[in-house]
Amino acid sequence: MAKGLPKSIIKKYGISKRAWEVYRGLKRKVNKATTTVKSRGKSKMGRKRRARRRRGRPKRKLSIIGTTGAIGSLFVPQGRSGAMSLGQWVLEWVTKKRKFQSEDVQAMLYDGVAQYTGYHPNYGWGIPWATVTLIGSGIAAKVANRVAGRYVSDIPFIGKYIKL
Repeated sequence: MAKGLPKSIIKKYGISKRAWEVYRGLKRKVNKATTTVKSRGKSKMGRKRRARRRRGRPKRKLSIIGTTGAIGSLFVPQGRSGAMSLGQWVLEWVTKKRKFQSEDVQAMLYDGVAQYTGYHPNYGWGIPWATVTLIGSGIAAKVANRVAGRYVSDIPFIGKYIKL
């Protein structure tokens, strides 16, 4: 095995102290975010290994129970007979059962606010059933992840992106 500097380093730096520093991996311009140089053993001429430094937060997984609770809360009926949920308003407009009018937009906004806050300007205070549904689905998702979360994470493709 040949000893000494490689020809590529000699071409770039010549035979100098800097060339030996570059050869040994003591570069001054090292991007520490991407790579670090680690040497094993006592000798300075030991084999160098490059290890990638990982940063950032872990990927967020999509919660099945939380997502269905959030979508389902749009369709939760209210306690009053005249009020409709946001999902019912959108379904009636999409299926053309109701025409899009300014009075309907105002009523939809009132019903939507009442659905999540419990306050309707025409009827007063009531129970916010959509918020109750959201909180209930959040609690159910937490309990399901504590109980069965480790079993779902072992499934190869599903456990990587989805949690209960």
